[in-house]
Amino acid sequence: MAGALVALSVNKEVYVGSEGNGGIDMAFAMDLFWLTFYHHHLINTKFGGMATLSPAGAEEPIIVETHKGEFSEQFERDLEMFRAPLGISHLGSRVRQPYLLKRSAFPFFAICFAGVVSNREKIISAITENRYGLGMTDDVALIAQLIAKAGWDSGRSADENFKAAIASMAEEIEGACALTILTEKKIYVVRGSDGHEAISLGKKEGAMVAVSESCAFHNQGFEFVRGLEPGEMVILENGRMESMGIIQIKKKIRDQVCSFGPVYTSFPTTVLSGISAREARKRLGARLAERDIAKGFIPDIVINVPDSGRFSGIGYLNSFIQAMIAGKISRAPLFDEILVKYPDVGRSFVQSNGPRRKMVARKKLIPAVEVDPTAIKMYLREGQKKIVIVVLDDSIVRGTQTVSDLVPKIKAAFASVMAEIEIEIHLRISNPKLLSYCPWGKELKAGDDLAAVDETRRVRTSEEIAKRLGVASCFFTTTDDLAEATGIPLEHLCVDCDKCH
Repeated sequence: MAGALVALSVNKEVYVGSEGNGGIDMAFAMDLFWLTFYHHHLINTKFGGMATLSPAGAEEPIIVETHKGEFSEQFERDLEMFRAPLGISHLGSRVRQPYLLKRSAFPFFAICFAGVVSNREKIISAITENRYGLGMTDDVALIAQLIAKAGWDSGRSADENFKAAIASMAEEIEGACALTILTEKKIYVVRGSDGHEAISLGKKEGAMVAVSESCAFHNQGFEFVRGLEPGEMVILENGRMESMGIIQIKKKIRDQVCSFGPVYTSFPTTVLSGISAREARKRLGARLAERDIAKGFIPDIVINVPDSGRFSGIGYLNSFIQAMIAGKISRAPLFDEILVKYPDVGRSFVQSNGPRRKMVARKKLIPAVEVDPTAIKMYLREGQKKIVIVVLDDSIVRGTQTVSDLVPKIKAAFASVMAEIEIEIHLRISNPKLLSYCPWGKELKAGDDLAAVDETRRVRTSEEIAKRLGVASCFFTTTDDLAEATGIPLEHLCVDCDKCH
């Protein structure tokens, strides 16, 4: 995830923001701020930015403010400068946004971009032979220049000009794309035809918002409306939304949303295709449990890796309880959180480099090391000398953290009884085997050493993976499970990282 987008339009006659003190402008700024803040979980935020209309009499019609560093600390003290009724914002790890395009045939506009342009060099050449003439060659600047390059037709409306220019831009770029464009009169929101970057619409009285994720809607008083279709462009104006339909382009587009969003990256309460990420993860855990139950495998204890395995762990355990109630099995496992996440460490996957990612992953989980062995022996059934543990997590990429950190920490939690009781660890993973890098800009890069693939590009069996990881067994969901759990047909799910290339 290269960025997160928010676009907010209000009708000043009827709009009442979530934070009502300070007038319409402050209420608007607070809504825009908090809707942006709730995207922190997606990315390692190095830059944040907000853009709204300028105060009356200002030299330029749009004001853009960007900061490096933690979003809330930088922006809470500056909110009084942002003005209703229109605003866009961005969180990102690569470049400052919004990007302001002042000099072109198009009206003055600010633009935010989420995604990745994979044919950058070709685009730079298409715009100018001298890349330094661009000023910036970041993805958002290239997108803005391609829109401007399409030219302005005075015989068309502004909406038609933007739609035509965005279509022209979409024909030239390769990669994932979502856009918000702020002009003096309205906001244009576009979900790329590739479908990788999702956009959700929300509303409340006098306000309409478009966001990368819907998780903040309830707290800010918004109601989920729907997601944008791949290739769809909508206009936000005066607190209302109007769809301009699907942008028609000639090149073939696959129209697939990233499957890893509902599995891990999305906040649990985010809704995708009518199903929350939380529910999708519970369903994936249930599928893993159903296969274990069918094999007659019943663990003594179920634990999850917080926060990535929390809801799949719930789904896994609930399936055993339901099977026991139905009389299909005689007992169900107990549940505990042996691994405790330290809250201020953050998410390891968003870190921008390998050493930092490994350090955060190692520091964030603290094992509950019980000195009193009676706290552990409660999991034993009468006469038993072995505790069978199932651990739920979202995915296994390289497996190095599992071997060097996860398994040792679980064993550390049971250290007080390991001299007399055998500890058997089984992994259940809610994403299919990761077999390839991500070609769409996510953290999984070409050349990564993957646990599920050997040096000859042969896919390892689950038994081989378990042996490499030092556990008794390791089983994964399937791509069909993903489609069933998310409610998204498999042909509209991007599972490129689950295929060998």
